Amino acid sequence: MFSFTVRPAVINDAEGIFNYNKKHGRSALSLEETTAALGEILADGTSKVFVAINSQHLAGYVYAREIISLSEPRYIEIVNLALSDFYREKGVGTVLIQAIRQWAEQMLSAKIIFSAKVYDLEKYTALEEDNYIKDERSLIFFRTM
Repeated sequence: MFSFTVRPAVINDAEGIFNYNKKHGRSALSLEETTAALGEILADGTSKVFVAINSQHLAGYVYAREIISLSEPRYIEIVNLALSDFYREKGVGTVLIQAIRQWAEQMLSAKIIFSAKVYDLEKYTALEEDNYIKDERSLIFFRTM
């Protein structure tokens, strides 16, 4: 069994996030651009990044932001949920999502929305098991807070 820690990201996590994204073909950003983007996100106040760390290595991360709409109550949108293949189905993603849920409650958000790419849908069964509702019209998972 392995252990991991979930905590808010700090600027020094940019390199681990960059390396993860590069390895998995998820980013067109350089390390410098990733660092700058993370710095902006951390300073923003309406966004949050949590990282899961196992033995000083990045096991995964989640990035979410608050959305203020003119047509519905404010909500949290999960922009990125990234897990290394080794950590899938081991509870890391669940704990990252729980961290976002706690932050959403602090932000007094009405719900959390997470959009999944169609080819990734089988990876998100845990969301449905955690009472997120799959919106058949838009392929968006959400959970009322």
